[in-house]
Amino acid sequence: MTSPFAHTCLCGKRIGVGQRCPVCEKRPTEAQRFAHNPNRASYRDPVYRANRMARYALAGGRCECGCRMKLKGPLWPEGARWECHHITNPVGNRDDVVNLRCLYHAHHSRYTK
Repeated sequence: MTSPFAHTCLCGKRIGVGQRCPVCEKRPTEAQRFAHNPNRASYRDPVYRANRMARYALAGGRCECGCRMKLKGPLWPEGARWECHHITNPVGNRDDVVNLRCLYHAHHSRYTK
């Protein structure tokens, strides 16, 4: 017998097989996000992922907006969720280490609005 609750949604609610959480239902799918921003394809590139972790190490595992919050990763396993921010005027390839900044998730949302 299978459980009616197959997995946990990103927001933490338990949901059934093939269902979307009513809270997260309005969030765009990955396909919709890709259609809106084709640069998302580079996020799966191994070079970008390596540069992202190199930037995390350069930042000492802390937010680079000034608050210096500990960010979750190899240096701070219990840190806050974070995202990599691409600077506005890149020098060379936009995914190079010098063009990335590690930001706490809420700060990254503020920068990208």
